[in-house]
Amino acid sequence: MSKYLLLLSLFILTGFAQGCSTLDSINPFSDEEEKIPLEGERISVISFQKELEPDDMALDAEGFIAPEPWRNEYWPQAGGYPNHAMQNLSLASGKLTKRWTADIGEGSQKALPLTAQPIVFDGKIYTMDTEARLVAFDVSNGKQLWKKELRPKEEDEEVITGGLSYSSGRLFATSGYNEVFALNPDNGQEIWKVRLKSPSRAAPTALDGKVYVVTVDNNVLALSEEDGTVSWEYEGLTEQAGLVGMASPAANKDVVIPVFTSGEMYALRVENGSVAWSETLSPLRRYSGIQGIADIRGMPVLDRGLVYAISYGGKMVALDERTGSRVWQREIGSSETPWV
Repeated sequence: MSKYLLLLSLFILTGFAQGCSTLDSINPFSDEEEKIPLEGERISVISFQKELEPDDMALDAEGFIAPEPWRNEYWPQAGGYPNHAMQNLSLASGKLTKRWTADIGEGSQKALPLTAQPIVFDGKIYTMDTEARLVAFDVSNGKQLWKKELRPKEEDEEVITGGLSYSSGRLFATSGYNEVFALNPDNGQEIWKVRLKSPSRAAPTALDGKVYVVTVDNNVLALSEEDGTVSWEYEGLTEQAGLVGMASPAANKDVVIPVFTSGEMYALRVENGSVAWSETLSPLRRYSGIQGIADIRGMPVLDRGLVYAISYGGKMVALDERTGSRVWQREIGSSETPWV
């Protein structure tokens, strides 16, 4: 009897397995069903590379109109002037020829890059090398006029330097060693020195009695050109990752525009540092690696009521100077200053 029961159980189990197999073969949700790919072009939604093409129709309709070229005699600050809008510059002779060369000190052959831009004013060229050594040259023949070490004597470690600016008969410098200087441009003699909470790797911007300094922790200070006293300070958001060096703020008689490694930019009122408006150029999605850097390394430009800025994260904008509203935006990324 037990033998018959065992055979019956085997028949039942076999039939059940066959039934499951049959049901599975007709189940529209079965994993064994052959999957047919959808028709159409595949487009990545997280592509990092985008091709930019000129708008030929707009160019044909409007043409390209440039302002009249003008001859500029001075370059007193990083980016030319405090607003960084140099327009259409002309060459004096129509071609470039080498008149002289001079050694400014240590360059980028070491680990630290040379980031300080030279400035030109009143017949002199001022430079700063990678060891915070400031040198003045005669613009006509390259003769060295004077030299000054801005690196503190107790410091034996090299850092990324800041930069130079000239305004109201004084030379201002950030050395990268938590200090900002005001110097006599004729002989390099120190007029005043202010100790900062953190170093500045951007050239200062000077205008109308104030010197604007941006530090590595995204703080902005407005110092008096006369004695270095702090008029006001604004604290931005810190960012861990950024490009080498920093951008000098743009300024006019109404606002100063600093840009930060966090991808943020602000319009601060020059009288008290209050925020007129703010904007961010950081990407909507933050990726790992170099694609996730939101830094604004190029200097902002103030020109005829608009603020132009570009981020490394892939946004270029034109903003209304008064309200901060976007006039236009393009998906362009760069670490260089746009030229208007």
